Amino acid sequence: MVLAQPENKHVLKAFDLSGKVAAVTGGARGIGLEVSIALAEAGADVALIYNSSKTAETLATEVATKHNVKAAAYQADVANQEDIEKAIKQIAADFGKLDIIVANSGICSNVPAEDYTTEQWHNITKVNLDGAFYTAQAAARIFKEQGHGNVIFTASVSATLVNVPQKQAAYNASKAAVVQMAKCLSVEWVDFCRVNCISPGFIATDILDIHPKEWREKWFDMIPAKRMAEAYELKGAYVFCASDASSYMTGSSTSGEIPICKPDTHKDIHRPQSSPEQNITLKKSVMRHPTDDVAMLRPLQTRLQHCANEVGQFHPISRVSADYVAAMRSTQHQSLETFSDVSPSKPEEFTRLSEERSETGTPESSNLICPKCGAIFSADNAAPTFSLLAVNALVSSTRRNINLLSLDGGGVRGLSSLIVLKEIMESIDRENPPKPCDYFDLIGGSGSGGLIAIMLGRLEMDIDQCIHAYKLLSKNVFSQKRLLPIGSNLRSRAKYDIKKVELALRKILRELSYEKDTLLREEAGCKVFVCATDDTNRRLVHLTSYPSKYCSNELFKSAKVYEAGAASFAHAPLFDSVKIGPSGRRFHDSSLEANNPMREVWIEARGVWPAGALENQLKCMVSIGTGEPSIKRSRRRLFGLVKGADVDAVDPEIDTNRFIQEHTELDDENRLFRFDVPNGLGEIDLDSIEEMETIVDATQDYLEKELVYKQIRRCGRALA
Repeated sequence: MVLAQPENKHVLKAFDLSGKVAAVTGGARGIGLEVSIALAEAGADVALIYNSSKTAETLATEVATKHNVKAAAYQADVANQEDIEKAIKQIAADFGKLDIIVANSGICSNVPAEDYTTEQWHNITKVNLDGAFYTAQAAARIFKEQGHGNVIFTASVSATLVNVPQKQAAYNASKAAVVQMAKCLSVEWVDFCRVNCISPGFIATDILDIHPKEWREKWFDMIPAKRMAEAYELKGAYVFCASDASSYMTGSSTSGEIPICKPDTHKDIHRPQSSPEQNITLKKSVMRHPTDDVAMLRPLQTRLQHCANEVGQFHPISRVSADYVAAMRSTQHQSLETFSDVSPSKPEEFTRLSEERSETGTPESSNLICPKCGAIFSADNAAPTFSLLAVNALVSSTRRNINLLSLDGGGVRGLSSLIVLKEIMESIDRENPPKPCDYFDLIGGSGSGGLIAIMLGRLEMDIDQCIHAYKLLSKNVFSQKRLLPIGSNLRSRAKYDIKKVELALRKILRELSYEKDTLLREEAGCKVFVCATDDTNRRLVHLTSYPSKYCSNELFKSAKVYEAGAASFAHAPLFDSVKIGPSGRRFHDSSLEANNPMREVWIEARGVWPAGALENQLKCMVSIGTGEPSIKRSRRRLFGLVKGADVDAVDPEIDTNRFIQEHTELDDENRLFRFDVPNGLGEIDLDSIEEMETIVDATQDYLEKELVYKQIRRCGRALA
């Protein structure tokens, strides 16, 4: 027999896996889960083989339901030959056949080579190498009987290079062996199946989360893209190898890596080494804000290409100017002074350029050292060179650095949004979760979300502080209803006293060492705004901590922290409205106008950062809800059957869908995230403090779902 040849078909149909059956080891987490999803998206029925996952069966059900395929989970230890063979035979029996096997399971440990014990070494090779072979062998027996099949191994970029700074000789050796094994099997099994190998690079999965933060920073320095790949970015490669689109490819090792600086290229990838007498320190110099002059960028591009050709590896030249860029931003693009220590490997060239500049009066700030080859270059030379200004122009014009946070209203259910935000912050640094005000440039909220925005952004509280304070505030405010529904003026009175909200906020201010009448206004640090509605004309207004065209000058200058928080929280008829400013205007919450304030946050951000399209400046936008209503309640709202104000009368997910449709590219690029607990949490009344434990439990259940967990981690990486 010869290598199977499919019929000629339309190129897109060549990628179609409809009618195929695939099995993926390690298929319930990380890369394996994304591969399982990818194969299902392409039409294949999928078996998720797992060892210890507690959510594998749930994930299989979700994959089957979402993609209208058959999917099931099977437990097996790939390192146990009998166990994995039994599982694969069972899959073939249950599904009627097996067309594709993805041997994806793998583990890693970081141990200095001289310290490996026999057990530690064998634990790695048993899973990564033996397990991969046992998996392929069991499937190959089925493929041989069928006369066709497809084996795909997951190896690693570590098979071809030595990762630093981690020490993982066993892992690297096992993955290199997998690559060679795939080539051998492709020759032996050519009559009845294809065998290929995919070697991913640095992929953002939980296997990397155990590594120290400084290691990840070093990896980022070596990766020109300045980010790791997300696991879903490998989906196309696996579908390609699994489909007829790669029908004439066998024995191939496809690298999923992005070019990085290999450690043997230079002893120090940031700065070339030289003898002490060659060290030269550039003098103190004044640098101006660079322009986006295309003519200045062309020499930069030329020099980048020169460096790549000369050294054989690419390293971003812009790295040398990172400190300058940070300082430039901090001074709002004004002039600044900077020092640069350089150790060029070509001191004679540096001396010549310095002497020429001394004679011509050219400022030394036009010099730049290439961190790869050590040469000094200048924009005023005819040779292919570039200037520091050009580099900064490129960095400043392309870098995305704005993070936005939008918080829905929901009364006591605001606790849910805080728990979700806590999980996001912990995904950035679980040991020392950062404050939201240190990561978000602007926080906007409506209703309870507005009050929380003030606590997190204006008062710079950490998540645990805010959760504790919000619980106390809610219990204090909603624990005692007014006894008389009619006031002394014979008019109906609100259910609760808004003064209690104001007093609770004043207490928080006092505990945080703020004056009780502290203004919302604070132009430094994280920018904050809350949505409110003017009682007089029913118009939506923004109360901001910074100058904004959507906040009148009177309100900006006079609104106090406790007034703005109370106005945002004052849901009628639960509370009376709040008087703000010398003119005595009264405000209540904006639950009807903007309970989901995503659009308002976007509008404010465009005003704060008007230089260019906000889409090009945005790093990440996060929106957190306070619970979705049930389908039944949503339909009642749709037909106007819900009465009263105990629950917010607008479904915030309608606004979410509309916003995502308008900014779909942000969602596609993992720069827009929305979190909202489903299954009727949104039906809990705004004042139901007795349901707090239910809110906590429902939110924790939501966060434990595998797809939500992955989305949280993606969000954390996008922010960080």
